[in-house]
Amino acid sequence: MGNLTPRRDITDVRDVVRAYRLLIEHGEPGEAYNVCSGRDLAIAELAELLVGMANVPMHLEADPDLQRPVETPVLLGDPTRIRQTTGWVPEISIETTLADVLDDRRRLLA
Repeated sequence: MGNLTPRRDITDVRDVVRAYRLLIEHGEPGEAYNVCSGRDLAIAELAELLVGMANVPMHLEADPDLQRPVETPVLLGDPTRIRQTTGWVPEISIETTLADVLDDRRRLLA
């Protein structure tokens, strides 16, 4: 894997679609809205969660050849405006997202 230390604000696409629908109905034209959870997670934590769910013995290791020369250490959004305007908050946990992705991949490989 590449760099495992960056932290990212990850939101399930199903929550994102719900946010877009609410913005179409309640958003103000021309305003900017961050569709995000407001919580960040290290790539290493995300990968460890997935490996744990996969129930496959695996060691995660950063490969220097896969690392970007310039990396943004933290990408974290502030969902305050979308929450205040539409009432939207993400409902799908990262664990559910990863479990669904893993199940989908397993179905394709079966």
